[in-house]
Amino acid sequence: MGMSLSGYRKWEQGVRRVSGPAETLLQVIQKEPEAVRRALLAS
Repeated sequence: MGMSLSGYRKWEQGVRRVSGPAETLLQVIQKEPEAVRRALLAS
């Protein structure tokens, strides 16, 4: 998603908030994980 490793760590620890396209992608993954899996397997 274009973040550095330290950015991921900060996000996991609640220090940093994900925004923009990354936030949208995470919402889609959370709400429709099977649709994401199908889309990834199709490519």
